[in-house]
Amino acid sequence: MKNLIYILFGFVLITSCTNEETFPNELAFELENGGFVRFVDLEAFTTVVDFTDFTSTYSETRTIEDPNNNLTSVSYDLIANIGSLDSTIVAEDVVTSSTFPFDITLSQQLLAQFLGINPEDILAGDNFNFNAKATRNDGVEFNTDAVEFITDVQLDGEGNLIEPDSTLVKPNGTFDPNDLAGNTFVNGNTEANLYSSGYGNAMDFTISLACPFVPAEAVGMYLITNDPFETSLDYDSPIEAVLNADETGIIFKDLFKHPEGYDVEFIFSDPALGAVTISPQPAWHCDNFGCPYGEGRVDGEGSYFTCIGLVNVNLWHRVDLGSFGNFNLRLQKM
Repeated sequence: MKNLIYILFGFVLITSCTNEETFPNELAFELENGGFVRFVDLEAFTTVVDFTDFTSTYSETRTIEDPNNNLTSVSYDLIANIGSLDSTIVAEDVVTSSTFPFDITLSQQLLAQFLGINPEDILAGDNFNFNAKATRNDGVEFNTDAVEFITDVQLDGEGNLIEPDSTLVKPNGTFDPNDLAGNTFVNGNTEANLYSSGYGNAMDFTISLACPFVPAEAVGMYLITNDPFETSLDYDSPIEAVLNADETGIIFKDLFKHPEGYDVEFIFSDPALGAVTISPQPAWHCDNFGCPYGEGRVDGEGSYFTCIGLVNVNLWHRVDLGSFGNFNLRLQKM
C-alpha cells in the first residue's frame, strides 16, 4: 500500500478496460502495451481442488491467449511446495508456446512430471504456483513483477541506471505525472492492476490441494508472506489469530499493524474445501500512508489450509470514493 498509494494516487475506481477515460492512472497513460497472457473467456483453473478428486478424476484444460497480439512466446516456471518431501521445488519452462491461443492441461500425473517426482509424493496441502515469462515481438521479456516508479534517478557516464537515492513517487507535489521523461521504471514491467480478477490474468496463478480443515488448528501466530498492496506497517511482528465467539471463523488481531488496531475476521464459508470469506470491514487507514482517502476497508475470499498453516486470500481494498483493486494476501503460521 505504501508504494501503491503513491503510484495510484489520483484515481479510485478501477474498471476492466485500460484506457485513459475508464482507467485514470495518469502514471500509466504513456506505458506501452507489454507482454501479457490471459485465460480465454476469463475461465481460469480451479484454485482449490479437493484432494480425493485430485487423485482420481482431476484433469483440467484451459486456453491461454495473447490479448495484445504482440508476443512471440511465453513460458511458465512452476514453484511447488511439496510437504511429503519437505521442500520447495522450482521447475523452469514447464510449459512453453510460440503460438496463440494454446492450451494448458493439468492433472496429478502431469504436475508430478513437471516436477520430476512421483505422483504419490503429492499430498493434501501442497500448492503449485505458475509464473509466466512473456516475450514481446521486439525481444523484451515481461514477467510477473509490478512496475515501480522512481524519481531523482542517478545515471553513470554511459547513461546506465545507478541505484536511486530517492523513495518511490509520492503525492507531495515533487513529481509531475504528465512528465515521465525523467523517470525510470525498475523492478518489474507489468502494471499491478492487470492482476485484478477482472482481467483473467494467466501470468501468475496457483492451484492448491484442499486438506482436512480443523478450526482449532487455525489458532496461533502468523506472519504476512505476500502483500503486494503493501498494506502492513510492520511485517516482522507476529499476528495473533483467535477463533470468533461461535467458532465459525478466525479473527486476525491488528492484521496490518496500523495505529487504529483493526481486527479482521475471516469466516469459514466452506470448511470441506477450506474456503473463507471476508465481509467488508475496516482494515487500514490512509492517514498512515499520507493520503487523503480516510479509512480503508477490505473484502474478499480465499483458502485456509490448516494442515500447513497457510492462508491465501484475494482482497478488495476500498475507500469511500471507490476501489484500489483486488490484491493477494498470504499469511503463514509460525
